[in-house]
Amino acid sequence: FQDHLDSATFFCLCFSHRLIVTDDFEFFQNQKPLSLKDVEKLSAHLLLLTTRIFWNHRIDQTQFNKFSLFAIPLLHQLYERDCRNQFCGPNHWISKEIVSGVVFKVLAAKVAEGVSLDELFPEYSDVSSTPLLISTENENEKNEKIEKIENIGKIENIEKIEKIE
Repeated sequence: FQDHLDSATFFCLCFSHRLIVTDDFEFFQNQKPLSLKDVEKLSAHLLLLTTRIFWNHRIDQTQFNKFSLFAIPLLHQLYERDCRNQFCGPNHWISKEIVSGVVFKVLAAKVAEGVSLDELFPEYSDVSSTPLLISTENENEKNEKIEKIENIGKIENIEKIEKIE
């Protein structure tokens, strides 16, 4: 599988470069470098492969990063062409696996195995970047909570300045 993925990665790099130098007339009218039907099939397979690799994690992260570095921009290029002059079906760009719930079943299985959501999505695990939401009806209580939070920040900053001095 790794050898095939390396070949797919190299193909994505080459085809992406070819699309950059191919204008819309050549792409849509002359159907070069591939027929529109073949491009539609290619994009469907590439979307499916990318989705399955991402959600199933059957390859190491380095291999996926290398593949996605070229596959995802190629999918974006094909999507942009399809937006300008539709050649794919109406729901072509919606992943059937996500819609059918396969992705959610994989997530549920990972969580059942004891894998935390922070491990599954490390880029979202930093709660310090998450905005604080205060859901209270009383405006006075809300203002008091905001003031306490601001004071905590001021105290921490004062402590940092004292440590530096």
